[in-house]
Amino acid sequence: PQENWGRSDSGRAAGIITFGPNVTADFLKKNRMKLLIRSHQVPSTGRGYEDLHNGQLITVFSASNYCGTQGNWGGVVVFDQPGTYTLREYMAPDLQKLRELMRKVDFSEATPVHPNVGDPSSIEAEQVEEKVRQQVA
Repeated sequence: PQENWGRSDSGRAAGIITFGPNVTADFLKKNRMKLLIRSHQVPSTGRGYEDLHNGQLITVFSASNYCGTQGNWGGVVVFDQPGTYTLREYMAPDLQKLRELMRKVDFSEATPVHPNVGDPSSIEAEQVEEKVRQQVA
């Protein structure tokens, strides 16, 4: 995205463009939408999200401290009910801290996700969070 109207070469790679608020507004109108959410770019603010084009465009970037070097926050959009949402941010611990936390958690009692839903080797997030709270506190 860009502040200027229209489209421009991004300078990132051949064929990649940036677009202005008028392009966003036209896209939303043609598609009868009110909001466009995009990702795949660390917001220039270093936050987990960036509100652009008069609130019609939000860039959300979920990977906090991207590549272990960027120092940015991660963000998610939580839709509360139709037409309303909350933007949340987080900073994941660095890998060393995460390794230390994982060593403190006993995963033997956690219930695996049902084989038909996602990766059967993964663990329910709520159970892991609760175990971490109990064992780290």
